[in-house]
Amino acid sequence: MYCSNCGSKLTEGGIVCTSCGSRIEKESYFKVHKGTAVVLGLSLVAVVGVAASFIMSDSNPSTQNMNVTLESSHSSSETQVASDSKDSDAEAVSESKPSPYMSQEVVNEVKTDSQVSQTNVPDELVEQEVSKIRGIYNSYRSKMESGAYSVSNPIAGVTVYESNGSVEVILVDKNSGDLPSYRREYYFSEGSLIFSYIESSDSNRLYFKNDDLFRWRHASNANDKDSPVNYDNQFGSDSYLFWENTALSEAYRLYNSL
Repeated sequence: MYCSNCGSKLTEGGIVCTSCGSRIEKESYFKVHKGTAVVLGLSLVAVVGVAASFIMSDSNPSTQNMNVTLESSHSSSETQVASDSKDSDAEAVSESKPSPYMSQEVVNEVKTDSQVSQTNVPDELVEQEVSKIRGIYNSYRSKMESGAYSVSNPIAGVTVYESNGSVEVILVDKNSGDLPSYRREYYFSEGSLIFSYIESSDSNRLYFKNDDLFRWRHASNANDKDSPVNYDNQFGSDSYLFWENTALSEAYRLYNSL
């Protein structure tokens, strides 16, 4: 063991250096020559420098922040793309399905300016008008059963019944058209929609005059004859307007495509 102060060899078990009187440090287990000390010092500086460079390059706060920012930006970009994709899909779905909140402009597309006003059928005349339409409906059904119509299928899921070149009935199967969960029947008189029957688990009978819905007869259970409820001239109801707009839109789109 050697003295850390003067480098002299220490007496084993001694407390102080007999050469310089310095207190013996327990860690002074080897003699350090000046040349060796210089070399070790330079080596230590070099090692520390390399280590510092490595640490700085790996854990420098600005570098870490940049990496985090890039990752965050990438993540944010992916999130935005996903969000945009979802929004786009949502818009596509929204546009492909009828909405009970259709704007008045949609109604105007299938109505003339004079027909945008309120109903053409006052409440007291509703039953009378319904009876007229039922009479026309029954005559059409009789012609369908007797094979009196010219029948065609211009579009998959759509059947058209014509009499003397005039379209009187259009039937639309489920899983097609604007309301795939419902089957639809549209009845025309002199080119105008007068009645529509739309059925799924529920049923909707829609009576029109001059392209105004004046009666919506809704049954929550299509097979229950006692469940239907009549709604006459309920233009303040979103559901009422939904069925009016939906029927007019699809019926005339199909009619005009023939």
